[in-house]
Amino acid sequence: MTRLGRIVFVVLCVFGRASMADAAWTRLETTNFVLIGDAPERDIRAAADHLEAFHETLASVLPDSVGHPGRTVVVVFGSDRSFDPYRPQFQGRPIEVAGFFQSFGDRSYMALGPGEGDRLYRVVYHEYAHYITRNSVGAVPVWASEGLAGLYETFEMADSRTVKIGVPSADYLRLLRTSPPMPLRELFSVDHSSPVYNEGSRRGIFYAQSWALIHYLTFNDARQGQLRRYLSADSKGLPADVAFSNAFGDVTALEAELRAYIRNLSFRVLQVKFGDRIAASRGQARPLDDAEADGYLGELLSPERAAEARALFERALASRVDAVMPAIGLARLSLREGNFGEAIGLVEPIAAQAPDNFDAQMTLARALLMQVEQQGASPAAFDRLRTILSRAVSLEPDAPEPAGMFGYVELRARGDVSKAVSLLERAVTLAPAREEYQRLLAQARLLARASTPR
Repeated sequence: MTRLGRIVFVVLCVFGRASMADAAWTRLETTNFVLIGDAPERDIRAAADHLEAFHETLASVLPDSVGHPGRTVVVVFGSDRSFDPYRPQFQGRPIEVAGFFQSFGDRSYMALGPGEGDRLYRVVYHEYAHYITRNSVGAVPVWASEGLAGLYETFEMADSRTVKIGVPSADYLRLLRTSPPMPLRELFSVDHSSPVYNEGSRRGIFYAQSWALIHYLTFNDARQGQLRRYLSADSKGLPADVAFSNAFGDVTALEAELRAYIRNLSFRVLQVKFGDRIAASRGQARPLDDAEADGYLGELLSPERAAEARALFERALASRVDAVMPAIGLARLSLREGNFGEAIGLVEPIAAQAPDNFDAQMTLARALLMQVEQQGASPAAFDRLRTILSRAVSLEPDAPEPAGMFGYVELRARGDVSKAVSLLERAVTLAPAREEYQRLLAQARLLARASTPR
């Protein structure tokens, strides 16, 4: 439903929220997530286990390599009282959702309301699947994107070593069996601007049929590999009808097979067994004070509600002048407004105070790079950027942003071309669908070949 960089839901105004002064906040880091919450620690650990298992499962079943988009921040709310002000809003009223997902810049955020069980995670599984798919294979046709996300949102943990994907949706099946089917050529032509995608009674059948087709292509042995070929052909810019016929063959035959599949009461379910117990929650949890928690909460608001986010950051800093996350949040707001000078002033002391904080190092690097782009740079400025980005790469070696930016800096400074190639190769591996990294890598390789003696 969302594009990378677009907010999935708009959260409520911060001034309506209850005071968090009495909340006991906890922070827990795992391989792919940073979790904070005012929920009990056992609930935060349970969320960590679910999300790490889901990420690992996507890595094993997606039709291409998952790569690594960088760690996602997860806010686990312990009560409706603390979650209510951050629920999605429609016409001034909160929408009753179990959670939401949003992504912007180099970070993505999830919010989980109080509750338990796989249904709590369904919406964030759906949106996180979109996020990972776009990071791995880039923009895919809308039907495939929604069908894949619809399939993966059915993720369930059977036990500590086994997960399931593909349990049929009763709502989708009911709709598919009582509504006229959408011709596949029409399904494949839907884009984000199509009326059927955005409104009307046919929207439901579009989602349901997209899910059913992906489910069929995933679990039908005779069709194995066709979805991968289709997505590959589409990514190369082949016309839709050519990409379809090359991958799936006759559309009439596939439509007949899909109708029969929908009528069938027996659907296969994929079980993925891990060799070891999923142990994301073994990390050490630590207390997080209110000012730092407000820094994360302000980030939930900042892309669309900058004024409210700024007020929250400033209030947090007024209560604790050396708080790290509110200062980083303010600096990021300044960068979005193009004010690199203010951003540098805000984050420079924080980066020195917290040399092991990845967000502080990357925010300072962005601010300094913006200054270089707009004002020019000396060799000393590039050396400083190298030092900061080298630290960021070492702090989160699986994040594509620091490697990609470091490679760009080497090219911009006309520095070590072989190092630029190595860094950009890492960035492309971690984020295969990021075209800017691919372009920079191609440029670096050309420069490397040109500088090689013959």
